[in-house]
Amino acid sequence: MHRNRWLFYSGITGRFEPEYARRRAKDLLYMLQEEKVARDVYKKMAEKYNVRIFQNISISEQRHMDAVRSKIDKYSIPLLDILMILENSWTLHLSNYI
Repeated sequence: MHRNRWLFYSGITGRFEPEYARRRAKDLLYMLQEEKVARDVYKKMAEKYNVRIFQNISISEQRHMDAVRSKIDKYSIPLLDILMILENSWTLHLSNYI
């Protein structure tokens, strides 16, 4: 696999495509934030209600974050880009209530 920054292989065109890479990078950064918010919500619920299932779910969400983060690291996608993507996202608004 080609390990250059921002190059993802497109199964549609059969080539490494910069535009395809930009969209995939944006998707990965969004997924990371979404998993983080889910983890934080379940963590707070576990603390508040002292119910084991919420703790288990927050651990699972952390595993999801770790999996997404490994892809972000593999392709050297800067995490600072996540701020631009999520300025008006529902995950940012939800995280303000946690």
